Amino acid sequence: MDKVKELIACSECCRQALMDSNVKVELLRPKHIDKKEDYFTGDYDFIVKKSDFLSILKLFHEICKQAGINFELIKKNPRKWRIELFHYYGSSRIVYEFWFSIDLFDLHGDLKKPAYVPTENIFAISEYESNRTEVLACFYMTHLLFKDCDVEEPEQVYRLDWFIEKLKACPGDRQAVVTMLRELRQGQKTAFDAGRLALKQLAVFGLAPLRFNAKTERIKLLGRRLARGLRPKRILPVIGTDGTGKGTITELALRDSPDLFVTYRFKNLFRKSFVYRRCYKYFYRAKLEKNLADEKMLPLILLLGILKWNLFRWFHLSKVVIVDRYFVDYLARGIRIGADDREPMKVACFEPFSRLIPITRGLFVFSCSTPTIHSRKRELSERSIQFMENLYLEFVCKQPFQWVMFLSTETERHPAADAIARKVKRLV
Repeated sequence: MDKVKELIACSECCRQALMDSNVKVELLRPKHIDKKEDYFTGDYDFIVKKSDFLSILKLFHEICKQAGINFELIKKNPRKWRIELFHYYGSSRIVYEFWFSIDLFDLHGDLKKPAYVPTENIFAISEYESNRTEVLACFYMTHLLFKDCDVEEPEQVYRLDWFIEKLKACPGDRQAVVTMLRELRQGQKTAFDAGRLALKQLAVFGLAPLRFNAKTERIKLLGRRLARGLRPKRILPVIGTDGTGKGTITELALRDSPDLFVTYRFKNLFRKSFVYRRCYKYFYRAKLEKNLADEKMLPLILLLGILKWNLFRWFHLSKVVIVDRYFVDYLARGIRIGADDREPMKVACFEPFSRLIPITRGLFVFSCSTPTIHSRKRELSERSIQFMENLYLEFVCKQPFQWVMFLSTETERHPAADAIARKVKRLV
């Protein structure tokens, strides 16, 4: 099977698993697939509650790591997050967009005012299941107006026909919406007319759009830009459990582009500290190896790491620095085989430390199946591997990274090394 077919098969597996899952998620509008190239044009649009996105990320992560497919999570827009599946970094991608609110125009006379409808409100309406198709058809008509779409394009013609057929099969009186869609399809009505009717129908369901406050939105935008500007652009952590190939692949990427970046071990932030060395020598020397002793000194390690990181970031500005491991690796205890704790667990004061952790603009996450990890290294149990992967995904969802690249090392290593090198080149 060629790489394009593997990518399409993985995407279809993800989409089907998403629709079959217990997560409350809806495909906002159908995507017309007639030939292989159609998978890579446009995107799949889903509506979902932000609180449910972690479950979606776990689903994509599990399927893609087993299939050897990479994907990038892009979080630049607070109202929608994107997942882009790819094999090689520069190749075509299959894109999924997950909307936490739907953007549209609120109409007053001939005036169009930017507005939105939160997804929580959509899923909360009474008898949602029986009215789902009509609600989605109304949102599709507002989308045509908001994006100023050409209804004669093949993609829009397909969607109009799809909604007409689905609504005709639904019980109850859907005639007003069906008639508007048909007249829109035949060019007898404009997107503005359809948008006006759609807003009236949505109001019947209790889904009146909420106006944006221009002043508040400007302040939020300014705050996001300021926070983004303060985060280091040239420091990129690489995380993943032992055995996923972090060191090997970063070395491979560095060998191909020796002047592009340098590597740095996160452990150097605290292990070279006088305080850490004295504590280790006094309490644990000749009793425990350093990796196991680290689990007993996690609060100290996190505090030393946070203090030294804020100094470290100002002295490595000439090149991009790839950091092996990150703070999140030290937010768990009982991970390694031989640790005192029988079960992996979060470190004490997990929430305060999570808020204190410095954030970079991006992050690389390595993963592969447990048997593959154990064939390379056997430092973590299966339970510990699963715990750390869930911790990584929870961390990624909570923290305001602009992008996170998930790289599977299940089959080939060159695509992951190539993705690191190409991503770094874009940042230089």
